[in-house]
Amino acid sequence: MELTESGLTAVATDGRRLARQEGPAKSVGGHTTGDNTTIIPTRAMQLLERALADNEDNIQLAARENDILVKSGRATVYSRLVEGRYPKWRDVFPRREGMLKIDLTVGPFYAAVRQAAIVTSEERRGVDCIFGSGKIILSGHGAEFGESHVEVPIAYDGTDIGITLDPRYLSDFLKVLDPEQNFTVELRDSESAAVFATEDGYAYVVMPLARDQ
Repeated sequence: MELTESGLTAVATDGRRLARQEGPAKSVGGHTTGDNTTIIPTRAMQLLERALADNEDNIQLAARENDILVKSGRATVYSRLVEGRYPKWRDVFPRREGMLKIDLTVGPFYAAVRQAAIVTSEERRGVDCIFGSGKIILSGHGAEFGESHVEVPIAYDGTDIGITLDPRYLSDFLKVLDPEQNFTVELRDSESAAVFATEDGYAYVVMPLARDQ
């Protein structure tokens, strides 16, 4: 978690995907994280999520060298920080210039992902996504469960571009959004990371799978 004079950036990664959320904040007394690494434990983040759910008021957050304190109108959460240096996530975040951008709606795409994923397994968990000709085609293949084929209309009639993605990772991005919300998917080719983004500062990077995965 990074604090600046006018904003807050939260980043999480497991090596195959990366989520980043940016939001407004106001520094009090010049308080920022600077070059310090502020790694909050997963359990503490889960507690914060519950404590701050449906909270419409401003919260106060103070990050020190070894701990962090978050205070809302009804709860105060204190946590030690994880020791170590966080990966230089900006160095691996894709350069988005020149990427193909396609606008989608959460609800229809999420439903298609879940339908296509029905036949996947641990041995073959990828879903092939082909964007082009005014539609997305999502295909799943499983040795035991057969094949799936789902189509969703989109406002893109350009050259077909395909990528194989893990439906579990797509679902993790989509399930925290409103079904009516719009987002963009940004693609370069089948071997480069895909970027899913909303207008409120949320960006989600997913590495593609090989087609036989």
